[in-house]
Amino acid sequence: MKKLAVKIGSLLGVLASAAGVVTIFFPDALNLQKNKIKTFEVEIDSRADVDALDEFLTANPNKLVQLNVSLCGSRDTGQALPRVQRNNDSLHVYHDDCDPSGETMCTGDTYYFASLDDDKANVWGWDKFGVCKNGNDDGVLGVSGYFMVPGGPGFGQGNSEWLLEPIAAKDVALKDY
Repeated sequence: MKKLAVKIGSLLGVLASAAGVVTIFFPDALNLQKNKIKTFEVEIDSRADVDALDEFLTANPNKLVQLNVSLCGSRDTGQALPRVQRNNDSLHVYHDDCDPSGETMCTGDTYYFASLDDDKANVWGWDKFGVCKNGNDDGVLGVSGYFMVPGGPGFGQGNSEWLLEPIAAKDVALKDY
């Protein structure tokens, strides 16, 4: 009986040592080193949605995040508030007091989802079966992926600009970011 207890104790000691070696020298094998990537999903429909996106980006400076930003396909971009302008590489949201026909310059927030040197970037995807949060089933335009958040927004002529750096999903899986 004593020999059996010694063998079981020795076996458990070897297993504990092996687990310790794996934990110390190969932390990725047990996924111990990965940080949880914060995610944020929003459909821009109101100023509160824009403010929530700004708060999320401000709370995660110099961090890798996963974003899913969308617009309802039936949204009236000319009259609905906040007014939005969807560019190939970005989204510009005008401040609510902006009157494009007025004499004063309109200001707003711009979110760049592609590298500025990528002239051919088109980041917007179309989900024609997507349902908007207001219940319309007219489809959803969206940007999704991993982005490195800068230390803060840049400012120019009354506009805040978030220059989000896109990170490929394969680089995130390989921790090459």
